[in-house]
Amino acid sequence: MGPESIGRTSHWIQKLAPSYSAWTVPPTADRITRRAKKEATTANLTGGAIPITRPAMADAVGRRMDTRDPARWQAVLFGMVCYLTVSRGAEVFSLTKERCKITSEGVVLHLPRTKTDTVGVKKLVPFSKAGGTNVGNDLKYLASLPIPAGQRIWREVRHGKLAFKREISQSQLRRHLQDAFGEDTTWHSFRKGATSALVLDGVPAEAIVPLGTWANPNSLRPYIANAVRTDARFASQRAERMLRGEATTQEKML
Repeated sequence: MGPESIGRTSHWIQKLAPSYSAWTVPPTADRITRRAKKEATTANLTGGAIPITRPAMADAVGRRMDTRDPARWQAVLFGMVCYLTVSRGAEVFSLTKERCKITSEGVVLHLPRTKTDTVGVKKLVPFSKAGGTNVGNDLKYLASLPIPAGQRIWREVRHGKLAFKREISQSQLRRHLQDAFGEDTTWHSFRKGATSALVLDGVPAEAIVPLGTWANPNSLRPYIANAVRTDARFASQRAERMLRGEATTQEKML
């Protein structure tokens, strides 16, 4: 558990626990919390999720284009929104029609508060075709359905159709995600995969941190380390550059 999570957990325990039990907040509670936050670290913590790779994402999008299955269509759309905005699955899952503002550039997602207590976050899903699909257009369609006010935009699938009046449950959406992307897929897989892709493309951490609303840049280290060590494309490029550089040095010595 990281420092921010410890601080939030302590806050809500102290605030709510006395209302439901005979427990009282000890005078040393804040001091204990500060010590725990100081000792806590996010090093090597990545949630256990397996990141979605670019080939896996492209494959899922391609199979989605070949089917009229609304469950797969919606699952891939959910994954793409998480991936392109580097958002937490819970943040995307909680989107309502009112929090999806359609503009001339795309759909602006309004996140009232993130896990790291960042408030008033806005992220754009553009109207641009990438990977054979236009995620902005698909999200616009979903957010434009006659959904009851206050309900989440993600719909239950009934009898092979999206149910306009019924929200999908977390468990059903997870099953659809695993059907579309593989049984090891979790909500966090898309965020991890997106972070890895951006790092390998040379996007600086200073840009990735606010995009993913991390409170601490150190939280990126496990993502970067795993991507650098295991990505096949980066490994090939690295080997080519290292060997070519060695050859160039040797030529200069001759």
